[in-house]
This record gives sequence, C-alpha cells and structure tokens, in this order.
Amino acid sequence: MTEPNQSAVCWRFAGYELDEQLGALSGRGSTERLRPKTLAVLRYMLDHPGRLLSRSELLSNVWSDTVVTEDSLTQCIAEIRRACGDHDRTLIKTVPKRGFIFDAEVTSQIVPRSGGSRRAPSLNRIIVIIGILAVVAVGITLRKPWAPAEGATNLIAVTEIAPAANRSRSGATLLTEALRLRLDEMDALSIRGIGTESSTRSQLDVSRENAIDWLVTGDISTVPGGAADRVQIWLWQVDQGNRFSLGVFSLPASVDTTTTAEFLALRDLIVERALERLPGHIVGPAPSGFPDDLRDFETYASVMAALEQEQCNPQLTADIRPVVENTPTFVRGWMAFAWAAWVESWACGLGDSSLTSAIAAADRVLELRPNYPQAIKVKTSAMAAMGEVQRALDVATQATAESPDIAALWSTQSYLQNYVGDLSASEAAMDRALALDPLVLVAETGETPNIYLYVTKWQRYIDTQPPFDAPFFNFQRAYALFRLGDISSAERIASETRRRFPADLYSRFCTALLAVMSDTPERAINILTGITGERDAEGLVDGEVAYRESVLLLLAGAPDKAVERLWTSADQGFVCPDCVRRDPAWASLLADGALSAWLKRYDVAIIPD
Repeated sequence: MTEPNQSAVCWRFAGYELDEQLGALSGRGSTERLRPKTLAVLRYMLDHPGRLLSRSELLSNVWSDTVVTEDSLTQCIAEIRRACGDHDRTLIKTVPKRGFIFDAEVTSQIVPRSGGSRRAPSLNRIIVIIGILAVVAVGITLRKPWAPAEGATNLIAVTEIAPAANRSRSGATLLTEALRLRLDEMDALSIRGIGTESSTRSQLDVSRENAIDWLVTGDISTVPGGAADRVQIWLWQVDQGNRFSLGVFSLPASVDTTTTAEFLALRDLIVERALERLPGHIVGPAPSGFPDDLRDFETYASVMAALEQEQCNPQLTADIRPVVENTPTFVRGWMAFAWAAWVESWACGLGDSSLTSAIAAADRVLELRPNYPQAIKVKTSAMAAMGEVQRALDVATQATAESPDIAALWSTQSYLQNYVGDLSASEAAMDRALALDPLVLVAETGETPNIYLYVTKWQRYIDTQPPFDAPFFNFQRAYALFRLGDISSAERIASETRRRFPADLYSRFCTALLAVMSDTPERAINILTGITGERDAEGLVDGEVAYRESVLLLLAGAPDKAVERLWTSADQGFVCPDCVRRDPAWASLLADGALSAWLKRYDVAIIPD
C-alpha cells in the first residue's frame, strides 16, 4: 500500500522531540521508543502543559476503554521521567495527593514524510523472527549472573506458554515473547530464562535454585464446543509456592482463523490486562492503597486463588477481612471480599446476610474508585438476587451514563435489562460492550452473554461466550448446541460436566438436559422437581435459575409445572415476557392461551405497548 502524502506530528519540549507516529522520544544524544500507554500519558501531558492533572483524569483519558489500578499510571510516569532524564522531578512535578504538572514549554509541528510501499509481513515470518530473538535472548540471560540488573529489585522468569493439544505453537510463542518483552521493559524487574520443557513443579525448583523471586507461567487449553481457546496466565511467588491468577482470556483457536493484525492486537491486549494485575511490590514502589506488608499480599493471593474454584468456603471472607482492615484503601482487597461474600451467598446457601456483606464491600470500592466495573457488577448482582432488580438496573444505568466508554459497565447493564425483560435494550448494550472491548466477558467473574440465549441467537452466544469450563458455562453452551440441533456435541459437554461436578446446580441441569435429549423426560422432571424443592426449602431466591427450570420442564413435557415455575421466576424478579414470546419452546402454550394471565400481569407492567 502506497501512502505518498504521509505526515506526522512532532512535539518539542525541554530539549527533547517526540515523534508521535514512531512513538520515539529523541534528545541529548539518545532515542527511545515508548510503550503505547506511556506514549499516551506523555501525549496527554503535552496537550495540557502547566496544568494540574489528577490521577483520575489521566486514568480516565488514557485508559478510557478499561479500568486499571494506579500502579499502571505510576509505571508510565516513571518511564517518562527515565526517558527524559527527569531524575530530580522538575519536568513532571508531583503534587502530593493531587496529581502531576508537566512544567515545560511545548511546541508542535506537522512533519511531512515521504511515502513508500509497505507490505505487512506474514505471520509465519513474524513467528520465525520472534523465535530467533527468543533463543538469542534466553541464551544471553542464561549466560548472565543470577542477579538483578542495575536498579532492579526483583528477578522474574517467564516460561513458555503451553499450547493446547493439537494446536499450532504459533499463538503460544507469540504470547510468550510479548510477555517477556513487556516485563523486560519494567525497571524494577530483571527477566531471566529457564528451561521450558519441565513441569511447573520443576520450574519452581529451578527458580528457587537460581534465586528467582517470581515466575510467570501459563497454558492454552481447548474448551468443548467453544469458539476460542482459553488462555490462563499465573504469577508464582517462588519462595512460598503461592500462585496468583493474572487472568483468564479468550484467544482464537488458530492464528489461521484471523488476520495477523487482529491476532497481534488481541495478543497485546491480553498481555496488557495480565500485567495490570502485577502487584506493586514487584514492578516498583507500592502504589497508594496496596498493602505494605507482603504477608497481606500473600493472603490476598491465596484468597483469589481459592475464589477460582467457585466453591463454598466461608473462611475466605474471614481471611481477607484483616487484610482490608490493615490497608483500608486496598481496592483489590475489598473486591476480593465482595466476591468471596457473593460466592458464599449462592455456593454456601447463606442468602441475604452474605449478599449484604458483598454490597457493603462493593460500596467501599466505589467510594475509592467511582464506577469501578467489578464493584458495580457484584453490587447489582447481589441487589438483583435480593429482589431489588429495578434499583440495581438504576445503579448500572447511572454508571454507564457517567462512564460510557467502560465496556464492563455495559455488560452489567445488559444483564439487568435482560433480567427485567427489556431484551432489545439488553442486546444493544451487550453489542456495545463487545464493540468497546473484545475481552469484556471475563470467565473469572461470571460474565456471560446471556442475552443472546434469550433472543434465541444460539450461535452468537457460542461465539462470544468466554472459553471457561465451569458448570455454569458448560450448561449454557450445551443448551445452545442442543437448540442448534448439534445433539452429539451437547451430550458430550453435558456428560463431561456431570461427571466432573456431580453436586453442582448446573451439572444437575446438564443431567436434566441429557434426560431430555435421551428421550427419558420423566427422569428430567424428577431431577428438576428435586432441585425446585431443595431451593425453595433453603429459601434460595434467583429468578433466572427458576426461569431455566421452567424451560427445561417445558422441554421435558411438563407444561403445568413449567408455567408454575415461570410464575415463581417472575415473583423472584426475573420478568421477561419477550423471552417467552421469542423462544419456540413456549409457542404451543402461547397459542393455547395458557400464558395469557401471566402475560397480562407482567407484560403491561414491565414493557408497555
């Protein structure tokens, strides 16, 4: 592609020149490329010289499409100061508790560039080049003494991300090298290479033997019926053997299914998200609000690791409580508390008491970080579970109005709009969330595009669902495949889920679905009736669960029980006339007028004509 009239903006200040197109800062005999976010922070400061810029202003403008902790901004400021030789902090002045001032005269001009023919290199060529660089880099690091580089305080190693079985190593190689290169850019870290063929246990042993402080590992795994592979990245505290999740992400199952540019853009977004979770202790000075006591971080990491299991464990809230009491401004700690209480409410059957604790912890987060998406998510989910669905929707709607560029807020709003039956608005909100951020649906926090099930877009649901194999996700994936007519795939997923998680609610739903598919409806009815009785006896309230029971009962040939459960779902806050009208399963009852009383009661009240 030829671009004969290219031009770029160059900025000049304090003896330096910033080439915006190249992302290069030149001056005083050196040139340095800046990371994209570091470049964005500098550009925003250049646009506002001499003005006090608060941390919240910088975060909201540079990271408008996602939410990060202040340590990301701290790292960018440190990189700019280093590149500009601002060791005495006279160029970027820190105003304690208020923000920063870029104190320099700034000029800019448009610089024309000559055009030229540019052709994007093939993905295979990129992989070969990166592979060669990786071998050279590992060889160099292995020859160096096992000691931090000058100025670094922590040694960190990155092992090869393990690719899924029967998958090309291409995606795994590209992801691994991006992680290594980004970690190597951090001043407080000194990256080292270790063997890539050994098990995680032996990798930890090798790391201990060589005084490595932290180890980054990961794998890429396939998910039955999923449209993408699952990437999981972990941070290990080597001396203690503690593992801390840096995230679970979606990655195309093959680099051949997408363009090189799209694949690399998603790869870079995954790396950015993962590294945003690194604790301040290892990437530089601990940011405001992060625990000063490393033992508190260890407790926090162990609680987060336990939450990945999504199982009943009331000890988690007890464990995390002293951490947030010691550091009351620790946002991530309060979120761990909120999620632990939320999991208690449904996994342990503790109901409103745990939901109230979850809301209180989320409110504490929102005091520290207004409209923090995860806090809005857990607060509104807990409110909905307590029957306060409209109030929850009001909270989410206000949040999206105030922060319209945060994708996760639109996802939460979509869920609640679906809950009250406004399917068109819910679908539009989910579409917007995915357009803003392709990684907005996070398996770890239960994010799933439910709306596409309720508008009967089964394939759209499968294509956008996070690649996670928890029973909740597996049931919905199996259900969508069943509705698409792919019975063999649906049976395989449901059977495997039932085998691995026999006591889980959604595994039991899988068993009921299997009974429907194997033409043994009486068994399905017995299973669902048992679930209904248990939940009602324990006082567990969840209108969406009751609605799923009603649909399965309908598919099992028990229309009277299905209608009864449909009334229950509405009484528990899940009121969705459009769900009923759009789903072919209800067609005969709609035609016979069996649902006229239900529609009359709720249709007019919730969605007026």
